[in-house]
Amino acid sequence: MKIVSKRGDEGNTYLGKKRVKKSSSIIEAIGSLDELNSSIGIARSFIKDKRINNILKQIQKHIFIIGNSIFSEKYKFDSEKIKWIENKIDEFEKKLPELNKFILPAGSKESALLQFSRSLVRRAERRVVKIKDKQKIQRETIIYLNRLSDMLFLIARFLNKEKEEYV
Repeated sequence: MKIVSKRGDEGNTYLGKKRVKKSSSIIEAIGSLDELNSSIGIARSFIKDKRINNILKQIQKHIFIIGNSIFSEKYKFDSEKIKWIENKIDEFEKKLPELNKFILPAGSKESALLQFSRSLVRRAERRVVKIKDKQKIQRETIIYLNRLSDMLFLIARFLNKEKEEYV
């Protein structure tokens, strides 16, 4: 697969076989997912815990599937992935003390990076919801993105341990 077409793009890009404006809502949504995936990759590069790293790697794979499912109906995002992330959320919630204050997105490098990733999930979710009225978007992708921000928040808390800072 060639990366450079050498034709110039004049503000357009290919989405599958179709040319679309880079300013289109669908490109904004896919770009937000790409930024999110990259930020999780940066966080993973600092995380020593192999189990958490593997969870985040699986999440990255899920984000790729979501991106593909947005531009092509041949890619499906199934509800099993929602069950998987909800189970992980339950696991981490059990390991953490109850939260009754707002947390500042700070502390360890790993935690702060995951908090940043959490905010990127929220943006990606808004962008995906925005295109939902114009094209078919699987309900499961929006549910998963909503759960993903919770998951990243919990992992960030878990990694911070006693370094949490409160408002």
